[in-house]
Amino acid sequence: MPLAPHRQLILSCCQVGESADERLLELAVGPLDWRRLVAETRRLELAPLVAWRLERLAAKTVPARPLARLREIYRRNLGRNLHLAEELGEVLDLFEAAEIPAIPLKGPVLAETVYGHPGLRRIYDLDVLVQRSDLERAVDLLRHSGYRSATPKLLAGLEGERDVSLARSAVVELHWALKDRFFHLPVDALWAASVETAWHGRKIRTLPPELLLLQLIHHLNYHAHPLKILVDVARVIALHGETIDWARVAGLALEWHLQRNVRLALE
Repeated sequence: MPLAPHRQLILSCCQVGESADERLLELAVGPLDWRRLVAETRRLELAPLVAWRLERLAAKTVPARPLARLREIYRRNLGRNLHLAEELGEVLDLFEAAEIPAIPLKGPVLAETVYGHPGLRRIYDLDVLVQRSDLERAVDLLRHSGYRSATPKLLAGLEGERDVSLARSAVVELHWALKDRFFHLPVDALWAASVETAWHGRKIRTLPPELLLLQLIHHLNYHAHPLKILVDVARVIALHGETIDWARVAGLALEWHLQRNVRLALE
């Protein structure tokens, strides 16, 4: 059974390339349920990206009411993401001053480096990878900076956990392991492969494209809206596709038992 036109349009907005642009224009002028499109993009956490794509390619063909709603969603998301980027910078500066290595995961860094724009990805919290040996110091630093525990019994019985959350104006999730019930990414390998890059006037550590892909694909295992993460994956490939070491991706996927996950994500 073919997808409804509004869902086809959502997918076209998520894709990259001339053919996706052409398909978007074709669908935008046809009959479709714009109310359902807005509702589904919000549910899928894709409304800012869809709004931006329609604004630039098909603003004259989108009915006034849904276009205005999408514009408002985009503006609010942009404002929030700019605030989150500022707060992430403060957190990374705190850790840098205390000599606590940190790798921001997803969030503002992904939005700006992979999407090329701070407002196109919906962000709820700030995920930061730290080493288990630095966790208590990192938590203390955040507490002294006004953050309060958002995790019951913080730091108690962490052997079975993978993150703790602290909240101020935003929630910061400190991760020291990347695992779920079935899969575990070896964080030592992530730290060893991390690279230095410039972001907002500071040097930060990030994952190279190959490991970023695997980290995102692993995240699919426990994300409520997998299409959003698949769009992340597609954007990484669109940006780095010509330079990605696919043999490295395949080798690590085999080593980390993610072959099936990678195959399904890339199909």
